[in-house]
Amino acid sequence: MLIVGLGNPGSVYKYTRHNIGFMLIDRLCLFSDNPLIFKKYFLNLYTLLNIDNSKILLLKPQGFMNYSGKSILKIVNFFKLKLQDIIIVYDDIYLKLGRIKIQVSGGHGGHNGLRSIIDIFGKNFIRIKIGIGIVPDFVKNKSYVLQNFTKKELFIVNAKLLETCNAINCIVKNGLEATQRQYNKKHC
Repeated sequence: MLIVGLGNPGSVYKYTRHNIGFMLIDRLCLFSDNPLIFKKYFLNLYTLLNIDNSKILLLKPQGFMNYSGKSILKIVNFFKLKLQDIIIVYDDIYLKLGRIKIQVSGGHGGHNGLRSIIDIFGKNFIRIKIGIGIVPDFVKNKSYVLQNFTKKELFIVNAKLLETCNAINCIVKNGLEATQRQYNKKHC
């Protein structure tokens, strides 16, 4: 299984709303008994995590958001992965802060990283959307997603990242449908 967290490389983007996927990958690394070391391949940083005796590949594409699809394709081909074994985690400006939604298929909703992935892989892959808050009317989407979270927002985000890690663990142990029933229902 491959879990991809979408984000932008570089310290300037580390705590921006658009980097919630990278934040999730970093949080998943804390579940390892040993420190995980990221390796570089093409425009990616990846490492392996063991969840419930299953090897999980964690990936942070390093080619900036708009080129995520090309970066992911290199890893998918290198490790000979199947589309149904890929989970993409990303920020969603249409969900309130911290809301989690797990789904298969759908459009890109204006998310350029997701658009890049759909252009290469099609629409049928597992997605975990994490709400970063709905964009205020007077702010442009690009400006909003590149803003840092406030300290108050980071408190909420950190709790939801832990919940998202638990959801991923649930997918590994119990499958997608059971996880969707459990986690999507929490946020109705």
